[in-house]
Amino acid sequence: MAETEPIRSAGDVVVGVDIGGTKTALLAWDLTTDAVLAEDVFPTPAEIGPEAMVDQLVAAIDTLLVGCGQDRARLQGIGVAVPGLVDTGAGVVLTAGNLAGWSRVPLCDLLGAQLHVPVVIEHDANTAALGERWRGAARNLENFAFVALGTGIGVGIVINGRLYRGAHHAAGELGDLVVGREFLGQERGGQGNLAQLIGGKSLRRRAKQATGDDLSSADVISHAEDDAALAVMADEVADYLA
Repeated sequence: MAETEPIRSAGDVVVGVDIGGTKTALLAWDLTTDAVLAEDVFPTPAEIGPEAMVDQLVAAIDTLLVGCGQDRARLQGIGVAVPGLVDTGAGVVLTAGNLAGWSRVPLCDLLGAQLHVPVVIEHDANTAALGERWRGAARNLENFAFVALGTGIGVGIVINGRLYRGAHHAAGELGDLVVGREFLGQERGGQGNLAQLIGGKSLRRRAKQATGDDLSSADVISHAEDDAALAVMADEVADYLA
């Protein structure tokens, strides 16, 4: 065994956390068997601030571990995907537009202080791109972009097999794209015009206007071809992207 190879024992677990603008998902992973031990999801408390959110995350992680017969002694690390600009090296969330009060939040330190394990954070679209390259559609690709359409819009960019974050940790912030001169100077509430036009919140709002139903963004997209009203909305989205 190489000296740099981590020593694992049966039952060692890592937890992945995906903080979204609308929902937060958790997954416990067995390092020795590569088995998914447990999953959970809960609505993101976007208005409570980072410290209270960290407390809720720690409680959710403990519940997840207990649910799959594990405890903190087996926890080896945490990986967190964040919907905003992230300084991965410093472990700091620079800003997260859909989460109130998230500005220069030392998320790694806050979680590590309670869980006492290594914590790694990354922009959610970047994390998705790495996941696709690890086990998804981009396994054989050295150069690609992963577009994440959720509450906001982001892009994970891989160039020559390496994640490209940009000089200011903002590469791939597609949601901040101003899509027309007519939108210049308009207040965007911290979000770009594209995110305001076709982000998840906008899709759900416009779908309800068109159909009267509360639909998720995924439902809007999957049903658009079969529904005339939704199809009109989908055409409008395509026009914005053209």
